[in-house]
Amino acid sequence: MDSRVLPKLRLKRDRFDIDPEVTLRVARLGLRIREVPIRYVPRRWREGKKIGWFDAIEALATTARLTIWG
Repeated sequence: MDSRVLPKLRLKRDRFDIDPEVTLRVARLGLRIREVPIRYVPRRWREGKKIGWFDAIEALATTARLTIWG
């Protein structure tokens, strides 16, 4: 993504619900979203992985909020 696009996104989230916010706002701007392969080694809980079921609820709420109200 070009850095000139970032200010146009008006991002508000700062946790795990940032993913749906970025995706929906980029799509609204009519930009093309491409998947690119990456290498990823997930962390274990004791190494700092602190995502839980409430994060999924937040992500769904963000998706619904942005879909309905923009």
